[in-house]
Amino acid sequence: MITGDKREALTIRFPAGLLAEVREHKPDGESLNDFVVRAVEEHTRRSKARQAHARVLELQRAIVRERGGPTPSSVSLLRELRDGRGRRG
Repeated sequence: MITGDKREALTIRFPAGLLAEVREHKPDGESLNDFVVRAVEEHTRRSKARQAHARVLELQRAIVRERGGPTPSSVSLLRELRDGRGRRG
């Protein structure tokens, strides 16, 4: 949870059914405000993680294109090494 930040007041109108669910599922010792703040923080963190993952995948695709295609699978080579074939004498 973000602590020490200046807080601003905000009025939020929840659909009645959603508000009932939130009240039912929030931990007993946690205020509704803290629950919502935590939920928004988690959503924001996950959203940033998804965006970072998408950037990593795009960078990976760009590198593969630049190098002329995907790296061939090493499965057959590993099998040969495990079977004792392909090892140096």
